[in-house]
Amino acid sequence: MARYSNTYGHNGRAALAVARSVPRTGVSDVSTITVSDSTQLANALKVAKAGDTIALNSGNYTNVSIQNLSFSSDLTITSADATKEAVITGLKISGVTGLTMKNLEVVSNNGFSVSSSSNIHLDHLNLHGSLDNDPTNDGTGLSISQVTNMSVTWLIDRPV
Repeated sequence: MARYSNTYGHNGRAALAVARSVPRTGVSDVSTITVSDSTQLANALKVAKAGDTIALNSGNYTNVSIQNLSFSSDLTITSADATKEAVITGLKISGVTGLTMKNLEVVSNNGFSVSSSSNIHLDHLNLHGSLDNDPTNDGTGLSISQVTNMSVTWLIDRPV
């Protein structure tokens, strides 16, 4: 059985490519959706299903809001290339169940909040402020409120 990978190119049109099938217990038709900007990410979130992966090409993604989504098996959002992390500035997760975010750089000067959510997993995130030596514009860092079953592994604050 083949699975399909949606790739959103620079022109915003979806291209369909066949990827090697990866068996997953309880999950069928999992996809990898590759995006290149914030608009494409928002569109990918609308069509993502349980077990899917959204791969972010290297670049900047601003004011990312992930709201009111529920997945029985985690949706994963990750950098397409872990050696060239995608950069998210201003990340808000609210009312979400079943999300893993990994191998990303998160700039918190516009805030990074997780609220009213469950089964949220943050792994290998490079979290930092503006890096301009002015702490007054670095926002609140990571804010967590009313979240159950959240794991944070290898959340680092390092210069890039």
